[in-house]
Amino acid sequence: MEELRDPITGRWTLMVANVNKLWGTTEVEFHLQRTIPFWHEINCEILLMQHKNLGGLKNRGVAHLELSSSAEARSPAPAAVTISRTHMVDTGYAIGDAPLRIDWRRPERYDDTIRAVYAANAPVTITKSDVSALFGRFGQIESIFLSAELPKKAPPPAPHRSVVWSAAC
Repeated sequence: MEELRDPITGRWTLMVANVNKLWGTTEVEFHLQRTIPFWHEINCEILLMQHKNLGGLKNRGVAHLELSSSAEARSPAPAAVTISRTHMVDTGYAIGDAPLRIDWRRPERYDDTIRAVYAANAPVTITKSDVSALFGRFGQIESIFLSAELPKKAPPPAPHRSVVWSAAC
């Protein structure tokens, strides 16, 4: 069950798809309470993926339910929806016309692909120890390069101006 935990928060998270994009957190909770019979057994926090470019929409159609303990992740409530670890499954429940689909949220693993991370807009006074303290919780940091330490590029040479003298004869 460890692989289902968020590597940063240490919490277990379910992903619920086919959520109405016009709903906020309270509407999602209201409809999940009415739809899922074991909802009262779950102690969780509802997180909605939001984006500034959604216009009048309140979410992206996906809600994340962060379970508060490993006991809840192992309880019969999530097992009752026959959650598959390999793909999202239909639960047999529906919210309106949309079938409710639930899956374990998979932790995003970039360990094999990320070699460098660039952070912009850092204060000029930031030090390597500040960066280590800020990003160290994500894993081991091999090296840190601050923009103040990078070699300065020489300014391009000034363009040569041709001066043409005209003399009256």
